Amino acid sequence: MRAMAESVTADKDRRIEIILGDDCSDKPHVEKICREYGQKDDRIKYIRAEKNGGVSAMRNIMIEKSCGKFLTFVDGDDVVTPDYVQKIINASGKNFDIVMFCIQSFYGDVPEIHNKNAEIVKLPSGAGKEFSVACITGAPYRAEMYGIKNTTPSSVCLELYRRDFLIENNLKFTVGIKKSQDTVFNSQAFYHCKILGYTADVLYLYRQNPKSVCSRYSADLDKTFAKCFECDKINAQTLYPDDKDVMQKLYKYKVIWNIVENFRLNIFHRDNPKPRKMRKLDFINFVNGEPYKTFFENFDFNSYDWRERKLILRLAKNKNFAVLNFMYKHPVRFKIYGGITNRIDKLFKR
Repeated sequence: MRAMAESVTADKDRRIEIILGDDCSDKPHVEKICREYGQKDDRIKYIRAEKNGGVSAMRNIMIEKSCGKFLTFVDGDDVVTPDYVQKIINASGKNFDIVMFCIQSFYGDVPEIHNKNAEIVKLPSGAGKEFSVACITGAPYRAEMYGIKNTTPSSVCLELYRRDFLIENNLKFTVGIKKSQDTVFNSQAFYHCKILGYTADVLYLYRQNPKSVCSRYSADLDKTFAKCFECDKINAQTLYPDDKDVMQKLYKYKVIWNIVENFRLNIFHRDNPKPRKMRKLDFINFVNGEPYKTFFENFDFNSYDWRERKLILRLAKNKNFAVLNFMYKHPVRFKIYGGITNRIDKLFKR
């Protein structure tokens, strides 16, 4: 967290406001670091919630308390590049609703980034709706067609938002969900976005952390995903009521994502303390539950090209717990399988 605070405050430009949001953390160092930086830098506004309400509630408070023309988000274990602040200030002088920028992941030491001061370009008018649908459904979007790379519409940390745009469209984070807060929010944000920009500069550095929420064991992940899926269904029905394709994509791509992630972070996670017999029962109950049972009955495997995931789905459909359990203990085998099958396909296509 200290590295994050150092990176955000490194540029001393006084035209920015920095809000450190503390969701009533029970970790003493969080409040200590926030107060320390709040005393050192008068641009900082420290907000500590009275009770822990989750990341969505905290972000909503931060939006409400913010005063800047544009705003963006930085997670506590990540850092931003030295030119981050100036790039944001430059973008705020334009009339974009949302500006997307690039990300680079890292382990260990923070890498040096040498940006080329890329221009902020306006994306075609249809891009916002396509990114909205991608957030709702998990379906792939045409990044190459729009000339974008090394970014994603599914993370609010990679977007700069015009504050009035958020207020005018009553855009708020959905409180009560533990996952996918960003995609649920951006489903609506990109839908309402009329002027969308993009810069090829890397401004955000994502710290790869095996203990982060994206990697650690989560016992109730199936219930968490069920809540997120309901939010996605509501967004699909509300924003795209006459587009059956959106709902079909939701029941394909997002269901696949939920299956793979529930296996990875719950049932087959190395830190799952349950005995094998109980984990197998959880597995059987999961694949027999909805919407997964209907998905496996109707899914066309020939229409899906992601080899590693296709293997997982076939094994799950056949309720082959033993093989999946073995593969997840050695996840590199999924990559080896995917690499070999892709090479075989290429040979046959020649």
